[in-house]
Amino acid sequence: MSLESANPNLFDENASPVPEHVGRRAWRIGVVLLWALIALQLAWYLVLLPPARVSPWVPLGFLGLPLLIPALCALANMRKALFWAGFIAMFHFTHGVMEAWTVPAALWPGLIEAALAAGVCCAAAWHGLSRRIYWRKLVTAAAERAGG
Repeated sequence: MSLESANPNLFDENASPVPEHVGRRAWRIGVVLLWALIALQLAWYLVLLPPARVSPWVPLGFLGLPLLIPALCALANMRKALFWAGFIAMFHFTHGVMEAWTVPAALWPGLIEAALAAGVCCAAAWHGLSRRIYWRKLVTAAAERAGG
């Protein structure tokens, strides 16, 4: 009996029997940081430093809307939402560093944006890696059972 015939879903990570509790803490932290990043964008462009030449909704459309999509997907418990949030947060990290470096009035909002974005990226990586490590343990245990 081969290992694949023992459990064919074991080799498909999306259908693997990794319990939902694995990586749950990282998921929660990432979602909280994602919503904090969205709240910072709203506060930054509507209250703290509204743009002088354009409507505040223009930068919010470019910066807030891409974050809102994975945030709403995370509320619906879609599995890849945190991955996409981490991917989008990389842009916010560079935006925060750039704003903190070039605009003296935006020093603290920029640094906070960079810190929150880095936190979202780290939480997304932590969530994915913890599930991947658990999945590898399952594959190794199944291989040992099938082999001997």
